[in-house]
Amino acid sequence: MSWLLNLFPIELETFWTALLAIATAALAAIAWVQARYAISSQKQWATLQACDRYDSDLLIQKAVEELKEFGGRTFSEWIPGRLNATRIMNYFGAIAIGMQQGFYDKEIAEAHLKTILFSRYRELIQAGWLSIEQTEQDFPEVLWLMAQWRDVPARRRGRLCWCLIWRRT
Repeated sequence: MSWLLNLFPIELETFWTALLAIATAALAAIAWVQARYAISSQKQWATLQACDRYDSDLLIQKAVEELKEFGGRTFSEWIPGRLNATRIMNYFGAIAIGMQQGFYDKEIAEAHLKTILFSRYRELIQAGWLSIEQTEQDFPEVLWLMAQWRDVPARRRGRLCWCLIWRRT
């Protein structure tokens, strides 16, 4: 440290300025790492909350219960069935949009909802509450989500997804 005392005042000022710049860069790097971690944690938390809506939202639960109660019978003209199908598909559409926009963690959403999405979609089609054409027209985000979770390129979605839902998930 004795070399520090031998510096001229201008050199001493330069030394402290450089040291301050290095310390500022280090603090900025630490702040960036902390911000990235906070964003990642918030994204995971938001995904868990969105996935939980499937089990906690009363309207979605009512729609699922009615689907299970009347499953196996076709009600193509039954208005409550169509409304329930729309409600369920809108939920999955919101998940897909959140994933497309980067708001949700893809792995967490897939782990929670993949099996549920394919099961519900199959049940809605079988009950006649939803058609493939209606899905392509009204719920393209859900088809995108199904393609993502089936490792199918987005350009090949649509009717190909319909064929894929019959395979075991």
